[in-house]
Amino acid sequence: IRSSYSADYFFDDYKNQYGKTYLEDFTAIKNHGIRRMSIIDAIFLVKKGGHGKSRRNNSFVPSVLDVGCAYGPFLSAGAEAGWQVFGTDISASAVEYVQNTLKFPAVCAAFPDFNPVKEFGVGQFEAVTMWYVIEHFRQLGPVLKAVSRILKKGGVFAFSTPSAAGVSAR
Repeated sequence: IRSSYSADYFFDDYKNQYGKTYLEDFTAIKNHGIRRMSIIDAIFLVKKGGHGKSRRNNSFVPSVLDVGCAYGPFLSAGAEAGWQVFGTDISASAVEYVQNTLKFPAVCAAFPDFNPVKEFGVGQFEAVTMWYVIEHFRQLGPVLKAVSRILKKGGVFAFSTPSAAGVSAR
């Protein structure tokens, strides 16, 4: 298990595995994020009693924390869906890209060892996501407790892991 992800991971290592760099794959990854965000949005609306009604008609903007945000494709998808987005990642170069290029709030920190109130001024989120991240934690107990602590009651915790038959496993 890696304890850090340098720029090499997102460029050389990623390209060796997928045939292109992470940023060259940004649009494809963001498209997955758009699909995932539409599902989260639908679940959120039903949980909040919206029954599919658009929340764009009111001033409420839900927030999502993307743990392991990398270079921000899911953050970009979430922002386009009308959510307030926040990211955390252990890669300093990825967080710098999110902050300076995409202009989204992000922090370079290892989850769950960060304070969202201190970093973002937000104590709880309507959604917390981890895309291909949860399998990297040695102990899930502290991670799940932290998610529970920062997720608003009735919020959505969404995550995905790589397929055991996919290229990541091989």
